This record gives sequence, structure tokens and C-alpha cells, in this order.
Amino acid sequence: MEYYFGQSNYISFGLFRKDVSNFIVNAQMDETVETASGALLTDPSTGADVFAPDPQDGLAVFRVTRPINGENAVIRGLEAAVQYSFGESGFGMLLNGTIVTGSVDFDPSDVSQIFALTGLSDSANVVGFYDKGPFEFRVAYNWRDSFLQSLTQINGDGVTFVRSFAQVDISGGVQVTDYLRVFFEGTNITNEKLFKHGRFDNQFLLAEESGPRYALGVRMNF
Repeated sequence: MEYYFGQSNYISFGLFRKDVSNFIVNAQMDETVETASGALLTDPSTGADVFAPDPQDGLAVFRVTRPINGENAVIRGLEAAVQYSFGESGFGMLLNGTIVTGSVDFDPSDVSQIFALTGLSDSANVVGFYDKGPFEFRVAYNWRDSFLQSLTQINGDGVTFVRSFAQVDISGGVQVTDYLRVFFEGTNITNEKLFKHGRFDNQFLLAEESGPRYALGVRMNF
């Protein structure tokens, strides 16, 4: 649903639902491996020939990760956005947000769980902009709630959550002539860091610091 008012103002609201059959998920399984001759690989830690088909040798077991068909799931969500321009000043703002839920939740205490919806989280953006004449500038605050990034199945290993994070981005440009435009972009200018943890919040895994990134360029139209 959308409602427009003024020259460039609007309010939008939407609901969505996605029914997905057989999500593709990565599963880990303990397996033995055959050589080209048909012999099973044995464990070299026994001191025996690793390629010998001696039944007295312990078999070498490999943990194999491969995609499999997962369960069916339903994803539901709500999206809303508002854009408002302050008259003829060129200044304006944009607000948008998404709330999303899934039918399959992750249970941290269940180490045998082999399926959960990954990448689902609420998000919101607040943007202020100036766009008038040859000049354009925009600053955006982008926030995303914590989410499950990956799930593996053997003994609960490999579960990775991304903690909630936010960053500030900027962009702008000047239309120098009808054919030439100079622009710049800045991503994560406040140098926010990304933190990940395991099955539980106190199981710290890593921190990623990409640093701010800037770009300056020229676009020409012929």
C-alpha cells in the first residue's frame, strides 16, 4: 500500500509471506572414503599403511560438509517507509524498516538441530539528504539486528551468530556539466566493527574491522 502527497513525499506499507519447500542447507556428516581400488582409507595414527585394506586397521573417518534438502519453512514480514521533502529547500529525509519472522527457530540447547532459517533479522535505515540543482548529498544510518549466519549439525559445532550492528554511510556528487558528474562515497565512516559469537552469546568467535572505505570518481555521458 502506498500513499503519495506533495511533489515527492510518500508513505508505504507492505506485508509479505514466503512459503519455501526444501530449503538448501549445509550438513556435516562423518563418512569413510574409498580409494580408486575400492579400499577404504584407514587412520594413519594407527601406524599402519593408510591405503592398506587391512581389517585390523582403524578406518579413517572424515567430516564432510555438503548441501542437502532441508525442511519446509514460512517467512513473514512487514515493511514500512516514509519519505518527506521540506518544501523547495532540497532537504529531506527517508525512514524505512523491516520486521521479519520465520516458522523455524533456532534452539541453542539442541545440538542435534539440523535446520534453522539463517540471515533473518529486523533492519532499519534513517537517511537525510540534500538534492537541489547540481548538488546532491546524503547521509545514512543503517542498523541490522542480530541474526543466525550459519548452522552445522555435528556436536553443535559451527553455529555462528552476527551481533546487531549499525554503520553510517555518506555519498554525494556535483553535476559539473551536462556530460560530467563528480561523485564521492564513504562507507562505514565511523569505523564500526562486526562481532560474531557461537551458540551462546558469551562464546566469542571473532571481530571484523574493515575500516572506513572512501571512493571518489567521475562519470561522463556522451
